[in-house]
Amino acid sequence: MNYGERSYGEMYAQAVNATGYENGTLRNAKWVSAKYELSARADNLSFKHHEIVAALPFEERTAILAEAARERWTCAELRQEMRHASAKAIVPIIGIMLSKGCNDNRHLAELA
Repeated sequence: MNYGERSYGEMYAQAVNATGYENGTLRNAKWVSAKYELSARADNLSFKHHEIVAALPFEERTAILAEAARERWTCAELRQEMRHASAKAIVPIIGIMLSKGCNDNRHLAELA
């Protein structure tokens, strides 16, 4: 879709009609695809693998995708690794908050 828009000026409505996919599905596919140069895509991983880590900074998603390819993670295993990494990252934040007397959900909401 990104290539089509650049080359031919096609819009979502045309793509919806041509493919039968929902507008939101195409919008998501375009967003994920825009996160990766063709040369940066891991050929041995699915689009879903790339979608799972697309919101991460370039260096982080590249490293995680390389590990996913090396370890042959399924999408479920990649999601599990992402949850595990996220939990490891938030533990120090909670420790700092508790040490400063922030012990209610209101303070957690402020971080989100």
